[in-house]
Amino acid sequence: VALITHLYPAGERGYAIGLNITAVYAALSLGPFLGGILTQFFGWRSIFVVTALIAAPVLFSADKFPAFLNDRHREDFDIPGLVLSSALILCLFLGLAKATTPTGLALLAAALLLGVAFYRVERRHPAPLLPVSLLASNRVFASSNLAALINYSATYAVGFLLSLYLQYIRGYEPAAAG
Repeated sequence: VALITHLYPAGERGYAIGLNITAVYAALSLGPFLGGILTQFFGWRSIFVVTALIAAPVLFSADKFPAFLNDRHREDFDIPGLVLSSALILCLFLGLAKATTPTGLALLAAALLLGVAFYRVERRHPAPLLPVSLLASNRVFASSNLAALINYSATYAVGFLLSLYLQYIRGYEPAAAG
């Protein structure tokens, strides 16, 4: 949305953002159905093949992007933020996958400590990976991001659990469950 607001003049911006939102929710609606069909007839790995086939033309047409997207900026890359966020995500997801075991609880505790370290590093870095000061200083921005996180988490959870219920409890094939 930030790129859309930068690229389109005020009179066309609403239409462009509307197209973007339409594409997002069309994909969210069609994704389970198409994923179910791919899984049933070609196996779950086919989803990754189709994703790569869709992404390839975009990557190969990068030279057609607006010039400002191709400009090189000389900013220090936040290597400590990258390392900490990667370790945080790894510990968090491995910990959630094994949450009922002592190893899982240790990984979740490590994720919490890494989150605190990440916050402290990002607060001081001149070009942070995640500008945490923006979240701290702009309550409307922070609240809207939190609301979006809760919304998408709930939506994802319902779709994920419904898919498992339809397949494993009700006995539907993946295409029908999708």
